Amino acid sequence: MREQPNQPSAQRPLYWLLGSIVGVFIVQILIGNLFGKNAYNSFLALFSLSSYGVEHGYIWNFLTYSFLHSTEGAFFLFHILFNGLMIFWLGRVLVQLLGSVRFFTLYGLAVLLGGIVWFLII
Repeated sequence: MREQPNQPSAQRPLYWLLGSIVGVFIVQILIGNLFGKNAYNSFLALFSLSSYGVEHGYIWNFLTYSFLHSTEGAFFLFHILFNGLMIFWLGRVLVQLLGSVRFFTLYGLAVLLGGIVWFLII
């Protein structure tokens, strides 16, 4: 029996995405606080989108950058909060319209193309 798109179980992949984003944010904070600035900068070098990463062949950065968020400054919590809310609100509608597989395909392509365009412009 096929699940209805508005049922909580149909939204579960969206919750996993949001949980992953929050989880990586917590890991970022923990690395910075427990291991220091050098470890934090190494973590960012491995997973954020930068010319350094691309020059060193870190092609996964075109996807992993979307899970990273600022952990510094007065408004760093608002960054992840508003990103999460937008993904939640828009994602619920898109999962209902497209289904989970097509939603994640759209999300992945948007992240990938956004990273490529940003990299080409910068």
